[in-house]
Amino acid sequence: AYWGWWLPNTYRLNMSGAPLVERLARGLVASGKFTPVLVLVGLAVWSGRRLSTRTRRTINGGSALVVTMAAYSVYIGGDAWESMMLNRFHATVLPLAVLVVAAGTGTGGTRVQRACIAASVLVPVAAVSGGLTVNPFGWSAAGIVPLVMVVSLVGVATIAVGMRFPNVLPGPALVVLLVTSAGLLPFAREVRSGNVLGTHTNLYVTETIETLDDLVDDSAVIASVWAGVPAYYTSNPMIDLLGKNDMSIARSQPHGSFYPGHNKWNYARSVGESRPDVVFQTFTRGLEPDLHERMRSWGYGNFCTDIGPFPPDGVWFMKSSTRVHWSDLTLCPANKDLATGSP
Repeated sequence: AYWGWWLPNTYRLNMSGAPLVERLARGLVASGKFTPVLVLVGLAVWSGRRLSTRTRRTINGGSALVVTMAAYSVYIGGDAWESMMLNRFHATVLPLAVLVVAAGTGTGGTRVQRACIAASVLVPVAAVSGGLTVNPFGWSAAGIVPLVMVVSLVGVATIAVGMRFPNVLPGPALVVLLVTSAGLLPFAREVRSGNVLGTHTNLYVTETIETLDDLVDDSAVIASVWAGVPAYYTSNPMIDLLGKNDMSIARSQPHGSFYPGHNKWNYARSVGESRPDVVFQTFTRGLEPDLHERMRSWGYGNFCTDIGPFPPDGVWFMKSSTRVHWSDLTLCPANKDLATGSP
């Protein structure tokens, strides 16, 4: 109702202008990490086929939702962040997957338990070996080898204990243990980077937008690539440069290859025509090599400040704006030779 259309604006942003074949191709690759979950859910459906009618309804209903979301994710081309994690569509059904696997494998006989133990080992190992549990958009052999070794060692130990003491480690616990171990190396890399799931980046953007908030009046309009964090931490009106909240951009033709939610923008409209006081972030994927020259032609300059955390390459301010606290700004060192006069 808000957008005056029967689907959300972000659906149109992701889908319009993106060929079905290109979406499906990327969606299949991006869903590779979810393969172990689907296999284990299928195993749970099979092993729970002789359970009570009520339990089977729970298993079948939950598994149907898991499969439906997996198919939808492929159809729309996946998400933008598979290099770090399962995409956000898969995340919505992971609790159901846990329920289905626990219900389907936790009450079977010894043969079923052993089948679950074997599958919980083999499925993640096969997924890791195919590069599906790391990053399908750029994994290296050097990263795969230690991960396969870790999963294999945990798997061997799990099989040994599970076969010797089948009632001590039931199927669901083994599934959780093995699938978790398959993600240990990517998680360790995230921890080592100091930016687990983007938390450091999130903090950096939060601190810089708070600094920017002190550099402009409350009425100053700010254009931003991130439609979330910057808007949450300032009371200023915001312009969304990537179309999450802009119907015109959402309906426009995409730039470059398909990249969900990140291949539509129109700086001539969002900046050249809308004339925000500040352009906090820009995003081009290398497809706008002359953007900085265009920004200057629209009357913007690249400025820095020392009053708080701020991007080292500066932020773009409209030189004619009366809602900017110019006394707190200086031209960024790399841009002083480009200055055409004081604002």
